[in-house]
Amino acid sequence: MKRSKPLLRTAMSPRATIKPKVCAWCREDFFPARPMQKVCGPVCGAHVGRQKTAAAALKAQREERKATRAAKEAAKGVQVLKKEAQEAFNEYVRLRDVGKGCFVCGVPLQLGGLGGGFDAGHIRSRSQADHLRFDERNVHGQCKHCNAPGATKDHVMREAAARLLGQEVADALYADNRVHKWQRDELREIRDTSRARARQLRKERA
Repeated sequence: MKRSKPLLRTAMSPRATIKPKVCAWCREDFFPARPMQKVCGPVCGAHVGRQKTAAAALKAQREERKATRAAKEAAKGVQVLKKEAQEAFNEYVRLRDVGKGCFVCGVPLQLGGLGGGFDAGHIRSRSQADHLRFDERNVHGQCKHCNAPGATKDHVMREAAARLLGQEVADALYADNRVHKWQRDELREIRDTSRARARQLRKERA
């Protein structure tokens, strides 16, 4: 006998209406007993719980390290930041000028070797013109001999500056006697920018 109406689903057949899910731990299919159920049973639930606990602990450690770094960075004074900025700036200059000649004597400049191969030399010294220590007009690749204390006389340095920059720019550089007070945020920006520029140069030559 043919039924005139289809049979209704009963409360005794819940799996006929519940779609299976994939267990978050074992990746096996299962029929959830609750709408938000993510695992197939207590064993997998325990594994997921331990995983979440470990992930939370790792996140807390990372946040703690981040906060410690931020606190250390905030505590740095001008002299420390100036040193960090100078190291980063000098590295950028050396990478920029590798393969060129020493701006004083012309000897080819190569990285490596004792002390890094060559220096980032200042036309006007940092002790005499502190405000120009990060000025790219004033800092160029220089062999260690020419950059040794007292090795390059003032008139030789002025001649080298004129050859490198042109007389007008060299004269302007020597006439620049501004007084500048370095600020911590300013030094951080110079440091971070120099590091980024150095990374880019290394990447381009890799």
